[in-house]
Order: sequence, then C-alpha cells, then structure tokens
Amino acid sequence: MRLNAEKCAIVTFHRNSKPLMFDYCLSNTTLCRKSYIRDLGIGLSSDLSPELHIDIITRKAAKMLGFIIRTSRSGLSVEAMKIAYTALVRSVLEYGCVVWCPYQLGHIQRLQSIQDRFVRIIDTKLGYNYSEVPLELVADQLGLAPLYARRRLHDLVFLQKILTGDVDCSELLHLINLRVPGRTRSLDIFCVQHCSTNYEFHSVIPRLHRLGNLICHHHDFFCNSVSSLKRIFLLLGYTM
Repeated sequence: MRLNAEKCAIVTFHRNSKPLMFDYCLSNTTLCRKSYIRDLGIGLSSDLSPELHIDIITRKAAKMLGFIIRTSRSGLSVEAMKIAYTALVRSVLEYGCVVWCPYQLGHIQRLQSIQDRFVRIIDTKLGYNYSEVPLELVADQLGLAPLYARRRLHDLVFLQKILTGDVDCSELLHLINLRVPGRTRSLDIFCVQHCSTNYEFHSVIPRLHRLGNLICHHHDFFCNSVSSLKRIFLLLGYTM
C-alpha cells in the first residue's frame, strides 16, 4: 500500500516540558508535525488532554440540540424530543468515552450542560419557568441519567466485555490485573496499582480496576450478563 505523504502527519505524545523531536520523511517528503489529530472519530492531543476533543464534541452536540429545539416548534412531543436527543446529541457526547473520559470538574460540567439545556427546554414545554427548572427531578422522570454516571456504566460494560472475550483483544486483557485471594477479608477481584501522577490515576486501566472493585461485591463479571450489570448499576443509584 502506498501512503500519501501529504495526508500523513507526525504527533509526539508526551507530557514533558522538553520532549525529543525528530523529523520523519516519507517518499523523500518531510512529514508535517501536528499537535492534534483525529483517529476513528476521537481527538488526540499531543499533551494527552481531552480538552480539545471535548470542545469539538460539545460544539457539535450544541448545534444538533439547536436543530432539535427549532424542529420541536412545529409540534414535536416530549417523547419524540427525547428520542431525538438520545440518538443525535447524547450519542455524540458519549462516543468512545472509555478512551477520553474526563476527570476534571470543568470538563464534566461542560458535557453535562448540554443535557441540562435539553431538560430545561423540555420543562418549559411542561409549564416550568426556564430559570427555575428542577433539573435532577425532571431528568429522572425522563429517564436521563447524569452523563458522568453513564460514562461509568460504559466503563464497566467495557471491562466485562474484555473479561468475557466479547472484546477480543489479548493486549487489553493482559493489562487487567486480577487479584489472587489471600488471607485478608477483602473481596476485591482487581489489583489497584500505585499511580505516581494524577493523570495516571485517572487513566483507563486504573479507572477500570477501581470501578470493577466497587461493583464486584454485587455483580459477577464472569457469570452475569451485561443487562444484569446495568440493572445493578441503576439500583445503586449512580452513587459509584
């Protein structure tokens, strides 16, 4: 396969103040260097921060939400608006979230603000004042869980699929550290390794280990189904 040098770029992923840089050539053409690329729909920044990706998807989701709001003026029902929101807006905010799941409060609130705006619009159709909408109550009535809770559920479903082979990737399975039972009373089934940085602590595999230990007392990852996992998560009331 021949590669087009004009469509190729170099990205150096690092968190150092002075990273090592090297110019690569392809077909006698020096490749351009970028600080941000998109791969399979997920934005990857050279500093490994999800901020730019979150900026892009929130703008895209806000535009789609505006389209739904304008369309609703022609007489869409609340149920039809909810279906349109979950299919066209929430799906954008959650695509590939296991990879880029944010832990900083500002990023979390920026994502949640899109759903909060939708809930406020629904409530004005129900007779509430826009600035006095009881967001949590109405969102619960609509069956719209907080986005941070849904991202945790996506993490747990992904973890179960790795363990059961539904995600067939030996490299990922090798990174999951199962705990050998000892003489302690702990029922945790995953080893939680020490993380020297805050970024590493909130990265994918350590995060999956911690979430798995939180729910393993209620759910058997190897025997129970994904639907059972979702029911248990809902019963816990998003408190994980």
